[in-house]
Amino acid sequence: MANTQTDLHDSEIFPPGYGDIRLISSDRVVLSFHRWLLAYVSPVFHDMFKLGETKEHDSHEVSLQEESRILTLLLQFIDPMQDKPDLDFQVIPQLLEVGRKYQIDEVRKQANSWLTNNCSTVDDKTTKLSTAQSIELLERGITYEIPRLCQLALRNLIKAPAREIFVSRLSTSELFEHLMELR
Repeated sequence: MANTQTDLHDSEIFPPGYGDIRLISSDRVVLSFHRWLLAYVSPVFHDMFKLGETKEHDSHEVSLQEESRILTLLLQFIDPMQDKPDLDFQVIPQLLEVGRKYQIDEVRKQANSWLTNNCSTVDDKTTKLSTAQSIELLERGITYEIPRLCQLALRNLIKAPAREIFVSRLSTSELFEHLMELR
């Protein structure tokens, strides 16, 4: 449903009235959510809202840089009234990054749990990842300390053409040497 403001669209999962704050995604979708819950799970949102209270007017709208698809997943993770979202291997890196950005550790825990519980289906899908996607997953696995993500990315990178790995930013790291030894 179109919103009254120019080119804004309301979220179907978090429609107007669902919460007391409007989160506006980069693709112009408005997600209504509970300010207190965001502040509770995220020190970043807590500080953002606290700073807003000192201004002359209390803002009920926050523009964010993330796409609505990722914000919806994030909000589904933290909202006890929502079913946990279905994940796929392609969205894990983006979800981990938004969880890191807003300091919501539950996202890392849920991603790790999903990877552990879906190893067989994820293994089949890793063969469809590009070398660049595998490198990104490896970096995320290292950054967020998720060993299973590292294993899956390495499994794909071992099969990748060496020239694709060599031209990547990975080729300048110590990890590149270890990967070449595995091959």
